[in-house]
Amino acid sequence: MLPIDLTWQATTNHRFDYLLSVNVNDRPHRRDPPPAIIEDAAAWKQHNIHTTTGPRYTAVFGSRTVFESAFIRRSGYGNYGYQPGADPTDIRIEDPVRDTASVASPGHQYRPNARTQFNNTLTFGIPERFGSHNFKVGVQYARQYFETQDERNGDLDIIYNNGVPNSVRIYNTPTQAISYTNQYGFFIQDDWRLGRMTLSLGGRLDFMNGWNDAVDVPAGRFIGARRFDRRDVISQHLGVWRSGWVYDVRGDGRTALKVNYSRYGIQVGIDRVTNVNPTVNASGTRAWTDQNGDRIPQDNELGPFSGFVASSARYTTADGPNWPYADEVTAGIEQQIGGDMRVGAMYYHRRNRQQVGRRNVAVPTSAYTEQTISVPGSPTGAGTPRNRLVRGESRDTVRGLRYRRNLCRVPDTTRSLFGRRFSPVVSANCQRSRPARSMCSRVIRSAATPSRRLKASKRAQCSACDSGRYSGRNRTVRSR
Repeated sequence: MLPIDLTWQATTNHRFDYLLSVNVNDRPHRRDPPPAIIEDAAAWKQHNIHTTTGPRYTAVFGSRTVFESAFIRRSGYGNYGYQPGADPTDIRIEDPVRDTASVASPGHQYRPNARTQFNNTLTFGIPERFGSHNFKVGVQYARQYFETQDERNGDLDIIYNNGVPNSVRIYNTPTQAISYTNQYGFFIQDDWRLGRMTLSLGGRLDFMNGWNDAVDVPAGRFIGARRFDRRDVISQHLGVWRSGWVYDVRGDGRTALKVNYSRYGIQVGIDRVTNVNPTVNASGTRAWTDQNGDRIPQDNELGPFSGFVASSARYTTADGPNWPYADEVTAGIEQQIGGDMRVGAMYYHRRNRQQVGRRNVAVPTSAYTEQTISVPGSPTGAGTPRNRLVRGESRDTVRGLRYRRNLCRVPDTTRSLFGRRFSPVVSANCQRSRPARSMCSRVIRSAATPSRRLKASKRAQCSACDSGRYSGRNRTVRSR
């Protein structure tokens, strides 16, 4: 990794930063079992590079206003290819009986990707009148790009059975898929401090649209040329809020009552687009009779093949799935018992909404059958028959459901005390009480002179960056 961070303090209240970070990840022989035994020539040669770069501008205006603007560009690629010296005629050979792979790596995969982000935030305070207010407003923009390119020598792998030619695994290579997303976000928040009470209110509105870009894919050995037009797959928006209340019980900053009720948008990314891209890798198996004994598959030696299965994944609506979110309620008390230690008791309740799942619409509901999935090592034995699986469902799906039930199970001793929907969480936290640290506050400190104006700006910025803070006469305690 090569990080470079440049700073120019133009004036007392204006600062420019520039960041450049280059991360290189090379693995000369990457082996991803199965099979278990992979010779050097059959391992991937990995060469990944990712770069983060962009400027940042921070300014202090007047006694209570801080402005920050940052442009960040993250780009790079993952490159998994053949070993040096490999020829296009080198075909990968796998032998499931001997659990070996030889001759060549499993193709060439190229994954360029990029994310461009532009953030602008304005923080300002209002003079103390009916309490003090610290506002923070912002606008954010992000654009994501992800591309996949796949090639394979001969468009097939050779399959041996204990050293004897048996079959070939053919592919629809070459393949290419390009996906994009645009996201816009707007937010506003206010920390209103009135005596011992601090009320934090805020709202955020996000928009997202994504599409599969048009591509022309050339023909391969087992498939013709393909044309995929641009397809818009998602266009969604979501509004959320934040509301929190903190009360300093004694006025000394050591005891606080806290209540929070907020809605959080679940982070979504470009996978919302790549999940339904019609350009996907597909494979099939064809019998192979090595008639001339040269151990090189010719087309006239291969058995019949019905064709590659095209991707039929789609969303049920034209604008894609609704944006998932979570509603959370917390309430509790915190007490500082030492210089750097505090204890507390908090109640948490979170409910997830509008989650995205998959369903095989080609299978009618009558084809489903109820199954009981046992949980290995569970203190109460087998699970209850609540999961419904399609007959013939893949083992991966069954494993996933078992994993989720194992996470959701609560021992009977706990359930009898708290019910089926609640479980206790016990934790210990030792935290040093320090003022809120942020890039903006560091700028103010570095540019500060012992003036009232800059100290006021610093207080405004710290309060806006950490809405969970409550203050007393003697010390400041922050909540994460």
